[in-house]
Amino acid sequence: MDDREGRIGWWVSGGAHTALILWAILGGVFFRPQGASPVRSTQVATMTGAEFEALAAASRGAGPVGAEATAVTDMPAPAVEDAATDAPAEASAPDAPSEAQELAQPDEVDAGPDLTGVTPRQPVEVATDLPDSPAEQNEAADALPDSPVATDVPAGGTQPVQPQAPETDQAAVPSAPRSALALDQSVAPRQRPDGLVENYNRAVAQAAAERAAAEAARAAAVAAERAEEERQEAAREAAEEAARQAEAERREEAAREAAAEREAEQERREAAERAAAEREADERREAEARAAEERRAAEAREREAEERAAEERRAAEAREAEERRAEEERRAAAERAEEERRAAEERAEEERRAETERREREAREAEARAAEERAAEARAAEERRAAEAAEAERAAREAAQAMEDALREAQTGADGSDNASAGADASGNSQMIEGGSGASAAQDPLAAALSGAMSSSVGGGADAGQPADLADPSELNPGEIRSTPLPDP
Repeated sequence: MDDREGRIGWWVSGGAHTALILWAILGGVFFRPQGASPVRSTQVATMTGAEFEALAAASRGAGPVGAEATAVTDMPAPAVEDAATDAPAEASAPDAPSEAQELAQPDEVDAGPDLTGVTPRQPVEVATDLPDSPAEQNEAADALPDSPVATDVPAGGTQPVQPQAPETDQAAVPSAPRSALALDQSVAPRQRPDGLVENYNRAVAQAAAERAAAEAARAAAVAAERAEEERQEAAREAAEEAARQAEAERREEAAREAAAEREAEQERREAAERAAAEREADERREAEARAAEERRAAEAREREAEERAAEERRAAEAREAEERRAEEERRAAAERAEEERRAAEERAEEERRAETERREREAREAEARAAEERAAEARAAEERRAAEAAEAERAAREAAQAMEDALREAQTGADGSDNASAGADASGNSQMIEGGSGASAAQDPLAAALSGAMSSSVGGGADAGQPADLADPSELNPGEIRSTPLPDP
């Protein structure tokens, strides 16, 4: 078991290490970092505005501007309107001076403003350092005696030959392009300030002197820089010569040292070879002794491993037997528990069935008792209805018999009385035949017989125990109608 686990571990570890090594190799080949672009540097220097203007003038040239630089766009002629269509309206002539009306003279003459309390202020002299106004600058430009005259551009399409710029010590001042329409000279303005030309000439001379001084200083700086460069070049050449001599001496010394080193190295190599041979012999003997010792130790380890493996197998077999016994005991306990559970479920099921049967039996018995009670009640109700029907039938027969007897008596009566009594009801009230007291029984013998029969039946029914819920027969006799309230449903 341990050998199998060890082999599995070796395989898993070897696969993981192999995958890691392959991943590192492929990552280094395909995903190595890209080299950054090298930083490019260049040498720069500053320059003055005059130098820049000189370079710009040299690159542009001193010739005139292009032929199309002074071209003027043609303006379209204005449209001439027809004088006939837009003629002005005729104006009336002004009135003659003799017909003009005289103006009325004012009543009071308007005096001047009162300035007695106003004190005039003295003007204050203000000194300013502002440059000359554009008008004065233009006047100074107009008064230049030596202003260059722009040459006209030739009409042909060929470019004129550019003149060579004179060689001067001063920096060439670039000239701005001038238009062919620009005026070279202008009329001197009136009321020119005194000393304007002298001031301008003095300013121009001062500027020229400053430029000459700056150019001289720049030339001196250039000469000093050139002298410094020559001195540095001489020093660099001297240093290079000294370095060459030192390098030659160093090479000679290195050659001597290398020869001595080679000799010493040869001696050391020979001594090392002798020592290595002795070491190899000693190591060979020690290796043989170690190999013999390792063989003995390996044999001992193998025996110990075999003994441990045998002990582990026996222990594993004992554990397996113990586990089998425990498993059998658990299985037996589970089977017993299952049997007990099934027995308990069967007992509970039997108890539930017995309880259900008992409840069903009690329900059937209660239902039978209720059915018997309902049957007894139905029989009693049937008996009551039969008794009531028999009683009603008997009362009807008696009433019919009484009616027949009364009718017979009415038909056979010979007393000739005009008053026919209809009998008395249960309350003692006598019923009269409809028609009044003067009506005879012969006029309505049926009504008289019916009244008498009903009166007799009412009296006899009360004595025979007629039910109290039957209607009063006297209410059927003709007479006053009385309202009877109906019971609630």
